[in-house]
Amino acid sequence: MGVFVFLPLVLPLTAWPIARLAEQHLHPRTATRLLTGVAAVMAMCSTVCLGLVMVVGTAQLPGNPLPDGWSDPEVRAAVPY
Repeated sequence: MGVFVFLPLVLPLTAWPIARLAEQHLHPRTATRLLTGVAAVMAMCSTVCLGLVMVVGTAQLPGNPLPDGWSDPEVRAAVPY
């Protein structure tokens, strides 16, 4: 896992400047739709990121509760960083 795994958890901090720009330059209805879409995409990315961290972390536990195909060596081969 590299720094890019945690990037979706940090990206929501960019929503504040986006909201300020949208407030100043867009119609309120358009700005609301844009910010709702941005929030939904960021929430989905954060959820996927946390799910991947959970799978990789669980694969490294002794007595791995995941299916045999998700063993630590196979997970490490699929996710090299």
